[in-house]
Amino acid sequence: MYKIMTYNILVDKPESEHPWNQRRELLLDTIRQEDPDILCIQEALQHQKEYLQINLPDYEEFGVGRNDGKDSGEQVVIFHKPSNLKELDKGVFWLSETPDIPGSIGWDAKRPRIVTWKKLQNSFGTSFYVLSTHYDHKGENARRSSAQVIASYIHGWEKAPILLCGDFNSPPLSEPYQCLLAQGFTDGFLTAGGNFPYTYHRFEAEKYSDLKRRTLIMEYHDRVFRRIDHIFFQGQIAFSGIWLNSCHLSGMYPSDHFPVIGSFGLT
Repeated sequence: MYKIMTYNILVDKPESEHPWNQRRELLLDTIRQEDPDILCIQEALQHQKEYLQINLPDYEEFGVGRNDGKDSGEQVVIFHKPSNLKELDKGVFWLSETPDIPGSIGWDAKRPRIVTWKKLQNSFGTSFYVLSTHYDHKGENARRSSAQVIASYIHGWEKAPILLCGDFNSPPLSEPYQCLLAQGFTDGFLTAGGNFPYTYHRFEAEKYSDLKRRTLIMEYHDRVFRRIDHIFFQGQIAFSGIWLNSCHLSGMYPSDHFPVIGSFGLT
């Protein structure tokens, strides 16, 4: 069995009430506690990625800036443990009408959006793909259309199992979520019997600790206190469990999202 973890770590904003330098050690502790074989990170700036790489020496990382394909802008980074999994290939593409053009913005999206992928192989010689992404937070058409871009991009790949994870800014029953199901992806949460109600808490999990209070904010916000971070899959993959880590210290959370972790096997 292997363990995959997807985590929106929240981009470092100097003016934030929750600055990176106050959260980063707790975030590291959360990752180390879970000890995933594959770690998919969203919203990492270059210096955030470097901090994680330095402090997680057992992993190899790959990710590029969404603005230029180099180091400008947020990155969607995939880390993996080379002691357990061998990297065969890797790449990126953009969620737009021109996925091979760095920095391209699709449809009604507010920002460039990117997919990072790795092809990995286990010790038995079985290969599989891992894709990680972060859908746009504003463009509804962009979120719907992104599923088709992903499906088109992977169409020419060999028939190998695929894991697709990240922050999709799309709760279950939303049209963008349904579009991914229509492209042949399965939500691992459903097959593994997950039982957590939300992944995005916006640092307000304590303030809105009961359902009645959460419902108040959910009435005017379409993502908060909903399950918008997902692990999808295609092919011969079986999940034995999917859970989140709600680690916090004296009310301080490492990010405004909970990380989602899944234990899976290649069948």
